[in-house]
Amino acid sequence: SFTRGAKAVLTFLSSADLQSSPKLLMEMSDVQVKSGEMAEFSCLFDGQPFTMVVWDHNGQSLVDTERVRSSQSGGFLSLVIQGVSVVDQGMYRCTATNEHGQNSSSAQLTSVSPSGPSHLSNCSFRLVLPHPIIENLMLSFNLLYCNIITNSTPSS
Repeated sequence: SFTRGAKAVLTFLSSADLQSSPKLLMEMSDVQVKSGEMAEFSCLFDGQPFTMVVWDHNGQSLVDTERVRSSQSGGFLSLVIQGVSVVDQGMYRCTATNEHGQNSSSAQLTSVSPSGPSHLSNCSFRLVLPHPIIENLMLSFNLLYCNIITNSTPSS
């Protein structure tokens, strides 16, 4: 029955969270934005609670500022960079750590001049571990987010 299936899923997710290092469920995607615009990176891990979450840019740890902000909602981790400029270009990495280990996801940020390409590909995601509940949740979130922020359809 549906109830039994739901319990099995919850039990699986709960036991995985308690017994292993963070598992990457949604990988960060490369982002290309025009100079002066906002860039956002996001990824999803299981394996909570996290003892530490670290964001870095080209190997240097990031600290939240007025312009650069990290956030966490459950296992969903995001980094928002306001007013992107050339100095923000490079590789961004998010590392989630729990008592059993750590895992990370990385992606590239590219800034183009305001007269650059008009279609930006900052609205795609790729699921790493297939799971029907997570796929449906993230697809729904991504469609809503992409339509509000960019008025475009995501690619998966």
